[in-house]
Amino acid sequence: MGQNRRPDAGAQTRILADAGWGAWLDRAGGAAPAGRVAADLWRQHLGPSFEDSLRDLMTSAGTLRGRGKVHAMRENLWRMATPSPELRAALELVVVSLYNPWVSDAVMGEALAPLRQHLAGSSVRNTPTRAAQRAYVTALGLGLAGARRSRPVAVDWEQLVRDLRAALAHPAPPSAEALLPRADHISQTIYREPGGGVAHRLMTETLAEVALRGFDEAAVPEIAHRSGVPEGALFDIHPDKAALFREATQRQQKVCLGANDAFLREVGEAQGPGVADAVGLREFQRPDFAFERVLALEQLRLSWHDRTMLRLQDEILDPLSQDLAIRHPEWPPDRVAGEVHLGYALGVGAYFLAVLVPDAYRLPFEVVTIPLLGG
Repeated sequence: MGQNRRPDAGAQTRILADAGWGAWLDRAGGAAPAGRVAADLWRQHLGPSFEDSLRDLMTSAGTLRGRGKVHAMRENLWRMATPSPELRAALELVVVSLYNPWVSDAVMGEALAPLRQHLAGSSVRNTPTRAAQRAYVTALGLGLAGARRSRPVAVDWEQLVRDLRAALAHPAPPSAEALLPRADHISQTIYREPGGGVAHRLMTETLAEVALRGFDEAAVPEIAHRSGVPEGALFDIHPDKAALFREATQRQQKVCLGANDAFLREVGEAQGPGVADAVGLREFQRPDFAFERVLALEQLRLSWHDRTMLRLQDEILDPLSQDLAIRHPEWPPDRVAGEVHLGYALGVGAYFLAVLVPDAYRLPFEVVTIPLLGG
């Protein structure tokens, strides 16, 4: 991607959207030139388009001005759930910004300043309640765009829009943050696996290296050295870096997903599902979980370009669907799948929101989640 032979913005966008950051690195010849060109693309093209999409979504939900319109809100949610190449490329760079300094400077720059102002919740006109409503809608939209699946999932868009509009029209009062439980288990379970030993160290070091450098620049020799496994022996077990990372992801997510589900269910039983959702949104965005969030988003990004990884993400969600079907035997399978997908999307959106608006975790999300789900 030299200066004299750089493809146009449309071609650059398609590379990021379809092939991903790994292909971009190969074409650019390294992290520094790749980061500089991607930063220019963000500032001139992807960033403004991304901000426009989020502003349109918030406007259609009635959280920016006016009351919004049902059909416009449904249409904007659907657009997020079926992301354009521009939106897919933008999300790719949001994830890459976590470990590439040039992209980070661009993503955290001026293009998204209006979004951060809308979600500040620090003025008379932009109250914490109003900012939380905007943040919830934004997180849902980002999550729908990022939570891609290997098989179709039916979502009742009409019901979703009706329920969400009713919740936005009748917000609950904010709770005192100190009264909401903390999910300290997140950092405790991220690498915990029964048994331990060399295999456990290998999985741990694989995840740590990917979280530090991103998958495409993660160094297998470094993983082997830190885990105490000879590099040759490592490749005797795992044919390539992708297979190693997939196994590490599968082991780690099974542990973490179960722990998260148990924690949120306990909160829901004690204080109601609306409070549990608000706690989940806040906890996934906490600054002290930044390392875990980088890892989760990089796992997600890889699933966009690796069909095996995408199927793995679906398999990890299957136990949640089975559990929900048991708890609600009256629900048809499509509804169960749709509810699980929306919950998954909201969690994904919380991760993205934490990157784009680092202070959003302070917002009282319960003003939306309690009227939406009860609490």
